[in-house]
Amino acid sequence: MKKGCYFAIPSLNSVFASSFHDFALGRLILLTFIVGCWAQKLFMNWRELEGSGLKIRQAVENTI
Repeated sequence: MKKGCYFAIPSLNSVFASSFHDFALGRLILLTFIVGCWAQKLFMNWRELEGSGLKIRQAVENTI
């Protein structure tokens, strides 16, 4: 078995591996969690970039 993100969590693995449906559901939940974390990080970075872009724009306007 490959050691991926999912298999690194044995408790989840054993809980959801009882049947194929539960196993698939567990992977779906974990995938949703990972995508959610990634999207949140991306969104926070975007907000930060937008904020710094606004500061740059204000600085440029002040100098003109």
